[in-house]
Amino acid sequence: MTEQGPFILASNDGDWFVIPKSREADFDRWTQLATDNEESWVTPSYAKPVGGSPSRVFFNSYVIS
Repeated sequence: MTEQGPFILASNDGDWFVIPKSREADFDRWTQLATDNEESWVTPSYAKPVGGSPSRVFFNSYVIS
């Protein structure tokens, strides 16, 4: 991932991703695409699939806002 942090965990249909906080609105728009829209089939380049439970992601620090 070449984007700069901070990063957040985000989900789409039960799948978890790490995304830059600055791309949260873009990710939300992607999650709202219709399932028959081919754009919804391709994970955005800024989103890193976790490949399972969000507990697989480790943080050195965090902020809850």
